[in-house]
Amino acid sequence: MPFKFMHDRSGSRRLAAAVIAVAFAVLCGAFAGTASAAVPGLQLVTATSADSSFFVKQAIASCPAGKKLIGTGGRLTGASGQAVIDDLTPNSALTETMVIATEDDDGTTATWSVTAFAICANPVPGLQLVTASLASNSVTGTGVTAACPAGKQLIGTGGELTDAAGEVVMDAITPGSTLTSVRVKGYEDDTGAAANWSVTAYAICANPLPGLQRVTATQVSQSAFSSGANAVCPPGKKVIGTGGNFSGGFGQVVMDDIAPDPTLTSLSVIGYEDDNGTAANWTTRAYAICATA
Repeated sequence: MPFKFMHDRSGSRRLAAAVIAVAFAVLCGAFAGTASAAVPGLQLVTATSADSSFFVKQAIASCPAGKKLIGTGGRLTGASGQAVIDDLTPNSALTETMVIATEDDDGTTATWSVTAFAICANPVPGLQLVTASLASNSVTGTGVTAACPAGKQLIGTGGELTDAAGEVVMDAITPGSTLTSVRVKGYEDDTGAAANWSVTAYAICANPLPGLQRVTATQVSQSAFSSGANAVCPPGKKVIGTGGNFSGGFGQVVMDDIAPDPTLTSLSVIGYEDDNGTAANWTTRAYAICATA
């Protein structure tokens, strides 16, 4: 009998060890799955306005229920430098991107449309929207910076011009090299702006994400009717945020595209000279904020 008792106790120990091993393996598998999906549920949503000759157009791209906005984008089609993006803005609830575009001061007879891009995902830890605005004025080349709180990093951007009335171009939406802030800048066009206007920067911030990095692509400086740059994320990473700027445009180059591709592997930034053109050389830069996905 003692032998039988000892045998049962040894079997119980082996059974308990096996249960613990299985539970540990399941737990490790769960953690591994979480780590491999740094931005779970990543999805691109687009919405396009009617193609018409209306002076102002708007498009709103909304994330599906349960998902949050982490990045924005916008595109003008058919405007060819005669309409400007006034708003490329996340809403306060971080559920949608709104893009508003206005024809420039001499308008256009062309039909054109505006598209909004919403980069959506399951809620990521520490998600937060930070905004910064400059007092209304009429100073060309004016910019403002929105900075993430300490310990958080920039994952998405946005910009807005208020009271610009098509006479100011959004010259830059530039994520900082350390991904802690974004700077948005406006330039009056070559005829200036009659009214005071203001600029607002939007920073979508979160706890640091695995593989987060800024990828930059630059087009050679030139004076061409249109010019673009395409920033491509490294293998295994996806575009979660956007940015772009023009050096040397000085209000005569319009941001026509700041648009992720459908697979969220690259970001295209395209600029058009306005209808007066410019003799100056100017440079296009695209900034893709990438993360493991």
